[in-house]
Amino acid sequence: MRERELNNLINELYEENKRLKRSLATQNLLFNIASILHGSNTIEVTFFSIAEKIVEIEGVEGFALYYKTEEEQRAFELAAYSIAESAIGVSFPKTVTCNSGFPFQTIPDPRALEIANKTDQIAARISAGFNTRNCIVAGTKTTGNPNGIIALKWSNSLNEPPIDNQVLDSISILVAKHLDFRNAEIRNKLNHNKIIEINRELEDKEHFLNNIINTAPIGILLVKDRVIHFVNDKTVESTRYTKEELVGVHFSKFYPPGEEDTDKINRFYKEIDDNGHAKMEIKLMRKTGEPVYYEVTGTHGPNFESEKYYLLIGHDITKIKLFENELKESEQRNLMIIESSADGIFILSIPGELKYVNWAGLNLLGYSMEELKRMKPRDLFGGYDKVKKYVQLINDLRKGITFKGDVQLTTKDGRILQVEVNTSVISLNGTDNFLFNIHDITRRKHNEQELVKAKEKAEAADRLKSSFLANMSHEIRTPLNAIVGFSNLLGQTDPDSNLRDEFVSLIISNSEILLNIINDVIELSKIESGLLELQFAPVCVDNILIDVCRQYQSKLLKDGKTNVSFRIELPRTGITPAYVIADRIKLQKVLQNLIDNAVKFINSGIITVGYEFRADKVILFVRDTGIGISPDKLQVIFEAFRQEDESHSKRFGGTGLGLALCKKLVEAMGGRIGVKSQKDVGSEFYFYLERTAVTEDELKREEMFYQAGEPELKYNKFV
Repeated sequence: MRERELNNLINELYEENKRLKRSLATQNLLFNIASILHGSNTIEVTFFSIAEKIVEIEGVEGFALYYKTEEEQRAFELAAYSIAESAIGVSFPKTVTCNSGFPFQTIPDPRALEIANKTDQIAARISAGFNTRNCIVAGTKTTGNPNGIIALKWSNSLNEPPIDNQVLDSISILVAKHLDFRNAEIRNKLNHNKIIEINRELEDKEHFLNNIINTAPIGILLVKDRVIHFVNDKTVESTRYTKEELVGVHFSKFYPPGEEDTDKINRFYKEIDDNGHAKMEIKLMRKTGEPVYYEVTGTHGPNFESEKYYLLIGHDITKIKLFENELKESEQRNLMIIESSADGIFILSIPGELKYVNWAGLNLLGYSMEELKRMKPRDLFGGYDKVKKYVQLINDLRKGITFKGDVQLTTKDGRILQVEVNTSVISLNGTDNFLFNIHDITRRKHNEQELVKAKEKAEAADRLKSSFLANMSHEIRTPLNAIVGFSNLLGQTDPDSNLRDEFVSLIISNSEILLNIINDVIELSKIESGLLELQFAPVCVDNILIDVCRQYQSKLLKDGKTNVSFRIELPRTGITPAYVIADRIKLQKVLQNLIDNAVKFINSGIITVGYEFRADKVILFVRDTGIGISPDKLQVIFEAFRQEDESHSKRFGGTGLGLALCKKLVEAMGGRIGVKSQKDVGSEFYFYLERTAVTEDELKREEMFYQAGEPELKYNKFV
């Protein structure tokens, strides 16, 4: 029994000894912390020393202290931390931000360690980047909001923290007081520095104001009831009066006779009384009698409430006034020159805003000034390529590269203008702007194009003339040679010889060829000169076609083209033939030329002539299965003296007048002619004329014209 009591007593003494040691260690720790805080080191060095002391406690793995660099900020910066060498995975964030209120508990608090294990505190630590187990993060404060944060991490092997609440509270109080003291010291220092700075500024300003008054290049006066009480040296220099002649004198003495505006002067002083300051321009007289202009700024002078002094600052603007007058005259002169210019003058700012357009520019484009200001300048350049050119032009101007050249602009009514543009950079009110001088060259461009066309036309005419002479010389010489040659042979041949009939036949046929060439040239010349006379009358298309076809059937046999068959296609419309308004002879001439062409360019196959109805028109056609025409020559062949093959060694003869004559005659009769062709397949020449109805009398006259012949041929034989 005594042994047990003895053991209990020993245990109690051991525990008491441990408490005493812990108490001494705690007191020693707090003493050391207090000593460190009373040192003169920076806050970072001070807090680092404290962190090292706390980490020396057995079981503590890490300790960190945070503070605000400025009182009003919401973020706490890491001032110092220390981590035990044996600690693994312990870290502290560099910054703790509290945007929506302070999330951590604050100490001193006797339940601080208990509160640290609550869910909201664990969540706050996780959000801020602290360890969650065996850790406490708390704010330190004396009064008001927290001024710092302490973070303590101890070993996971300990069931209880190695530092109790009382020690933790003591540490937080020491840290919080130190931070308060530091913040107060910073505030005092800042305030002291501000006071020093303000005093320095006041001294500088006082010195500066004295210098202004003593050396100012403007006149400074102190007046009361418009009587001068003080003037500086510049006032004396400007007015040519001495100080003695100015001080004590009423201001009205210095105005030119009759030019003192008392109403304006009273308004000036009233505005000073109402607003504290006022401005006006006045004209005074120097001692020498010369006018002098001032811009006067007035304000309340010293001791205004009691003495009613006014401080007047006068800036001599005589040179400016004279310059302004000259500038106004120059501006008016330049404006008259610009406005009377025939060229459009546009001024744009560097960003591309329209600043000015003269009357000629507005008249050129058809817009008003308000409409142009609402538009972007690039809108005047129609099309992507033109806008791209404008953008390149502006970019070059911004680099200092001027432009001179031709561009196209679009007017308000959609017309395209060809203009010559000269650009440069000018300065207006100290700001660079782009100047565009726009000269309308639309007419010049049109004239240039017309000259080019005329040149090309003249060159083409020259080529056609050469071609015509070459063709005509050949086409005319051939039948002439035959006529002359066979005429000579005819004269040398025995009258009873069988050759005489053959020679006569050859002379007649070549004479007809020559006559046709001459007639074609004369007819085309009449058309070109406007001398062609047409005899319009209702013409029966059926009769014309049948009559022409009868001629060419015998011609094919005569020419020996037995492999070529001739057909006529008439629409099945009962017994009523088609009538058109035309010149019968010219219509027959057109058909003959088209059929001549078909016969010339076919060796074997079919030639078909006919017509069909389309609305109120009659479409006549000549179709063959000959050699065809190249696609690129389909339009050329209707020009005078032009053929598909224009070489000197061409296979087929001809003057190139037949189709040109057909085109002119058809158009003269109110129709149009065209061609469809495929090389080596055949061609179809077609033209249309207006269809017309005929009276009984007109029908009888037409029948009488064709009464000689076989009636059954008219409608049936070749259908």
